[in-house]
Amino acid sequence: MTTRGGPPFLEVLQAAAGREVAVRRVALEDAGLAIVIDGQHLAFRPLPVDVNAWATVSREGERFRFEPGRPSWVAHWNGRRGAQGHLAPGDVVKVNDVVLRYVEDEWPGPRDEAQEALLLGAGPDAAGWGVYRDWLLERGGVLGERMEGPPSVDETARWLWPLAVDVQDGLIDARWENGFVRELVVRGSSLGHNHLFEVLASCEALRRVRRVEVVGLQSPQVHEAEAQAKVVLGALRRAGGHPSLEHLDLGVVASWDAGAVKRALDEAKAVCPRLTTTPVSLARLAKHSGRARLEWVSARDEARLSGVTEASPMVLEGGTSVVFRRASDGAWRALGVAPPVREDAVRLSHGVSGWMVSSPLLRAGLYQPRLNGRSLPQFRLRDGDEVELVPGLVTRFVQE
Repeated sequence: MTTRGGPPFLEVLQAAAGREVAVRRVALEDAGLAIVIDGQHLAFRPLPVDVNAWATVSREGERFRFEPGRPSWVAHWNGRRGAQGHLAPGDVVKVNDVVLRYVEDEWPGPRDEAQEALLLGAGPDAAGWGVYRDWLLERGGVLGERMEGPPSVDETARWLWPLAVDVQDGLIDARWENGFVRELVVRGSSLGHNHLFEVLASCEALRRVRRVEVVGLQSPQVHEAEAQAKVVLGALRRAGGHPSLEHLDLGVVASWDAGAVKRALDEAKAVCPRLTTTPVSLARLAKHSGRARLEWVSARDEARLSGVTEASPMVLEGGTSVVFRRASDGAWRALGVAPPVREDAVRLSHGVSGWMVSSPLLRAGLYQPRLNGRSLPQFRLRDGDEVELVPGLVTRFVQE
């Protein structure tokens, strides 16, 4: 299990300002090591070691296993809180404010910038993509594996490591194309807009992004969407822009004054040479503020939601909140409730940031909704999402 250059190692990718990091790479030899944070100092100590480690990376046969320390010391593995298991090349772990990557060789391996530049200009279906993929695979380039098909959520989190937690939480959706992220949907971010666009400008896997959609600028207050749009555009400009970004979409809004954002958009375009978005196309004005519908897509196992059929969608009015409960006849029903009421059920509600889905956390036996096939406890909806709010029934969320 040695690399061409020696044993596997941990590489420090990021540490908080002021954190003392004695070494940026530490080899994994013998039994493994403990990750210890003592005051401002980050240390790696060999196992076995008599310390309260924040996390350990220990040998199990021919592999290394990551385990968090005390439960109160938050650790992440590829963005999953408190997760543990055997490490794969490229895996990213976060211990407190320190991010590390597990590497068995130089990751992600060989690249050819000249070939990539030509191919990205030629389009996604160009025959040269297959040639480049084979070239990478022959040389052990991990990017070649990404070009064989869309990566899993865990793999996406590993490649987009500054956004790993947001990816796992369903706040960030990435659409891959020939090994590169080409579209990014942002339903929210733990980083905030400023740091989000800094990541967009600096993260290797995001350097070819063409389209970014930011969901959730809806507000009942006049001109509030424009103010939030200026915040997003200002963050993009301050991050230095993005060389491949062509489209920026701020989703569906209740009101929109295109002229109010023109200057902020022009300033963003000054550092985004390919950005073609106009003040009008930056956001889509809702026909009816807050109104939406759930359209029938498919059903299995006799799943039924009262009032929703292939010919009849469920109409949702802005400012309302419903929960989904199963009746004695087996059909599910949407029941209107006051927003403050706690319910042991999936809730769909409308507020200042649009439509949200939530379900009780850590409650055994309760159904968890699905967003575009992913089971998530809570998420913000965007126009066109496919959601499973009751077991077996898939509907499409459409904003009016």
